[in-house]
Amino acid sequence: LPPPFWVSEPDNKNIPGALGVDWNGYVINPTMVRYQHAVTALYRAGEWVRLFSHPGRPLLVEIGAGFGGLTHHLHRIAGGKAINLIIDLPETLLLSIPYLALHNPDARFCIYDEDFDIGEIDEFDFVFVPHFALGALEPVRDIFAAINVTSFDEMREGQIRPYLEFLAPRLTGFLYSDNADRHPYNDHLGSLHEVMADYFA
Repeated sequence: LPPPFWVSEPDNKNIPGALGVDWNGYVINPTMVRYQHAVTALYRAGEWVRLFSHPGRPLLVEIGAGFGGLTHHLHRIAGGKAINLIIDLPETLLLSIPYLALHNPDARFCIYDEDFDIGEIDEFDFVFVPHFALGALEPVRDIFAAINVTSFDEMREGQIRPYLEFLAPRLTGFLYSDNADRHPYNDHLGSLHEVMADYFA
């Protein structure tokens, strides 16, 4: 990949040494490798070319963004062109919001509340919506791409299907899923592949 698509632990002057191996100025660890897989898959699928040629501000949706590490890199690579929408548990949003604010101090943030208006998200770089407010996103018509990394396989089937039902009619590009078909500690999900096959090729 061209260097702009390489990922590394972000610089943080408050941390004396980032966790990982230094390689030509890039700090690499297992988490960064997982993020690099996602960035590379989107690159090989042609999604980055499609994003950069998009006439507007395409909507990237990440379900279960954790502390926001992958979202940070997607925003950095896209140069702020895309709107990054995170849907997650409220407790986890308490991690991703400050993390993304720390590493993107000039970005514009929208956090779901009782006055939330999905029609106004074009002016923001990051939009945070708790999982229980998925219905507030019903007016969305076009989702450029969607991502889920290692959380679908931790859910029950009944928790996964509402996300897939939301994404399937709106998605114009790929759903990137980096999950086990059957998580060894999740007895409440049979085959993730079979569930997803009801909605996606």
